[in-house]
Amino acid sequence: MVLLDGRMAGSWRHTLRPDRCELDIRSAGPAGSRPGTPLYPAVQAADDRYAAFLGITAVRVPSGVKL
Repeated sequence: MVLLDGRMAGSWRHTLRPDRCELDIRSAGPAGSRPGTPLYPAVQAADDRYAAFLGITAVRVPSGVKL
């Protein structure tokens, strides 16, 4: 779940590969999670923290791509 100001702003799912984690992040409204939108910097920071936690690279995949 992606939260913005305590409200649901989207959802995400991941697929772990041997060398990376693929993230599919979907926004639930106009805030969006694409570059240039208000939610993007926070989502990018969360991606980076998750990758550091896992110890592997996290890459974003376009929404709808079969993981």
